[in-house]
Amino acid sequence: MSSEPPESGDLRPRTLVWKDVRLDYDGRSLTVSNSRIRRVFDLSDGAPRTISLCDGEGRQFAAPGAVCDFSFAGLTPPGRPETPWRLLDVSMKVHRKSIFDGAHAAVSLTMEEPVGGTRWVRRYFIYPELAAMGTECSIRSKVMPNCFWSFRGLRMPARLESVGDAVRPAPGIRPVRAVAFCGRTDFSSVQVRETDTVRAEENGNLLFCRGRDGAGFFFLQEAMPSAERRDPELCDFRIDGEDGTVFSCTWGVEPRDLRAEQEWTSFRHVLFVHPRGEELRLLRRYLAVRFDQSRFHSVMVNPWGCGRFPELLDGDFLRREVRAAAEVGATHYQIDDGWQKGRSLAELLVRNRHITRDFWQLSDELRPVFADLVALCRDVGVSPALWFAPSVNCDYRDWRTSAEILWDFYTRYGIGAFKIDGVMMRTAEAEKNLRSLLRTLRTRSRGRICFNLDTTSGQRAGYFSFLEYGNVFLENRYVHALRRHNYHPENTLRSLWRLAKYVRTQALQIEVPWPGIVDAGAYRDFPCDPRAYPFDYWAAISLFANPLLWMAPSLLPPGDRGTLRGLMKLHLEIRGRLFSGDISPVGMEPDGAALTGFFADSGYLLLFRERNEKTGVFDPPDFSTDFPWRVLAGKADVRGGRVFIPEKASFVLLERQDRGGHAKKAGNCEKTAAITGENTI
Repeated sequence: MSSEPPESGDLRPRTLVWKDVRLDYDGRSLTVSNSRIRRVFDLSDGAPRTISLCDGEGRQFAAPGAVCDFSFAGLTPPGRPETPWRLLDVSMKVHRKSIFDGAHAAVSLTMEEPVGGTRWVRRYFIYPELAAMGTECSIRSKVMPNCFWSFRGLRMPARLESVGDAVRPAPGIRPVRAVAFCGRTDFSSVQVRETDTVRAEENGNLLFCRGRDGAGFFFLQEAMPSAERRDPELCDFRIDGEDGTVFSCTWGVEPRDLRAEQEWTSFRHVLFVHPRGEELRLLRRYLAVRFDQSRFHSVMVNPWGCGRFPELLDGDFLRREVRAAAEVGATHYQIDDGWQKGRSLAELLVRNRHITRDFWQLSDELRPVFADLVALCRDVGVSPALWFAPSVNCDYRDWRTSAEILWDFYTRYGIGAFKIDGVMMRTAEAEKNLRSLLRTLRTRSRGRICFNLDTTSGQRAGYFSFLEYGNVFLENRYVHALRRHNYHPENTLRSLWRLAKYVRTQALQIEVPWPGIVDAGAYRDFPCDPRAYPFDYWAAISLFANPLLWMAPSLLPPGDRGTLRGLMKLHLEIRGRLFSGDISPVGMEPDGAALTGFFADSGYLLLFRERNEKTGVFDPPDFSTDFPWRVLAGKADVRGGRVFIPEKASFVLLERQDRGGHAKKAGNCEKTAAITGENTI
């Protein structure tokens, strides 16, 4: 999206309306609103400064701010008499729903700081009937930022900070929670860190502010996790000590990235307003509107989890695998690292090899049989998929070549799903190039090509960024050897439960290994062997997400194949209705002794009784007063508004029925808050 303004900007007072979205501009102030959120800006300094933020009922959440809502480190901000900014254009454009975003209006302000020759475009993204407003900034500068960006031996003379958005809270509203997310799941089993005592400087993708009545606002940063960012800032959110202004910091662009006349754009900062107890549901609803992931849903086999995939890899093995994948109910079979002529990912990440197109040709072993293998996939109803690692060691400057390689696999073999691995977005250029690769293929294929975005190591997109391109490959967990973090159903369930508060489980791939290759010695320091839980429990953890069968299914005995087949068939039967709803965690956080699970307001409840849980009784308020429930999988007795799970280390999947015994799709269920326990954060 270009930041160049029209030849003659339009600064006439006017009102523009689309659905419930409005732009009101009177020459000095701008109001951007819909029926759920209203934000007013003072433009007297040539740039926007928030003076009001209301919800649809008129509750005021912001006081007039003293500074502009955004800035970039080392570039002159507005409000200085010696360097006055000029507002050049105010416009609104309606964008229909696309493969990259939901239907929305984009309000653009074009501004200029003439002394440095910097051109700014501020964009506000607002969706009909949604209490959220996203914003991003683009800049073109003729000068470099006037600041140091080396910390070696220097005491910095001023704060090195770029701000994406800012709001001064109204009296009585204060920050109450910061939430940070951890990528690099190869190195951590804790994906979510919640801080309820908010300091003046906090890290994370989310910051919640509210008053005593529970209503408030919060920020979402559509960016990689904090620990993987490149920005020189010391924090992601800063609360000013004088007037309490909340600054949502960082752009994803460093001062050193700027080049004369080259445009750079920040990541998106999203501001929400909400009544009491609705913030988490609102967040997940926004993610559902913003990112249409319906094409990314899958039951995928990836045989890397068997622990010896490269040594098994040949045509005969893959033919057995494809047939077994169909037998266990998979929709995709993904061939991981080793299919390529260049041998392995280690050539790129360890030996730092310069990658040419020849590296990504089919290996000599697979080339003669690959077309027949793809034909077999079609015959048995399994879609072929591939692993791929773009050229991280050149910041993806060869992204056009990578795009042609993957396009060739798509047009020649019909492969439309690619796992993207080995990612390190160490510079803004690298992120821009990688985004160009993914966006080009999604656009060129009209959305038919999609990606599994590995978040296990490196500097990667995380849980709120790049979701328009694919779903999140969450973890590499193994059972056959001692690793930094081995698979255990308790840990995987805990990871998913924590993420499900803030992230749509529909966007996650949750792995299911095979217990038949467990090495007991790898669990000598864990309280219990993972086989304390039966195989169907392992598989059931993935039912409210995208199951990733992290195994070689051809190696499974018939009984275990049958277990998978039954649960994956059930998942596919209910997936449409299940994923149409909002999914949230219920019960207690998994800790080995919890009764826990997930609730979908479209009519499903998935519960787990962990091995040390003592009661087996789940007692949500008014659970069964409206509609009866029936057991789809597992064992339980439902009576008197309670669910009784008789066995430890077991699960149950329930479906809500209407009075005629048919599945009942929930609308705006008033009891959702009671069932999920989300009245407060």
